Amino acid sequence: MTVGWRNRAFKAPQLIDAFTSLERQLASPEGDTLVSEPVRRVPRRRR
Repeated sequence: MTVGWRNRAFKAPQLIDAFTSLERQLASPEGDTLVSEPVRRVPRRRR
């Protein structure tokens, strides 16, 4: 990742995975999209 001198960028895939997991939990009535289907669109799980 390249960023200019005054601009900073950070790469944190674990943080993105944590937000994706939380979003999937909140989208399902049971709190787990593996147990019950989500009631709205959610991101796909990373492998």
